[in-house]
Amino acid sequence: MRQVFVEQWPRLQRELREANEGRGPPKFITKAVNAFLDCGFLSKGFCRLYCKSCKSDQLVAFSSKSRGICSSCDGRRMTELAAHLCDSVIGEVPVRQFVVTTTYI
Repeated sequence: MRQVFVEQWPRLQRELREANEGRGPPKFITKAVNAFLDCGFLSKGFCRLYCKSCKSDQLVAFSSKSRGICSSCDGRRMTELAAHLCDSVIGEVPVRQFVVTTTYI
């Protein structure tokens, strides 16, 4: 998905400016797409983690923390929400899940 944005984003911005009398996409869209394109690259910012026990280093790239466009950030957010629901909301209450499937002929 990132490659599609890298290839098509400049063209889309240009076409929107031409179609809307010089106005491109809204600023929040431009900000989200640019953050998505920078997400996960060490050259755009990172933190260095060091483990004292095994004496190893690891670099972790900053994330965009944007909603709806960055699949890695959305996946992380979805996992955090599921953990919160299991640990804090649902708790020790017995839960049953039913799945009903219908087929149209």
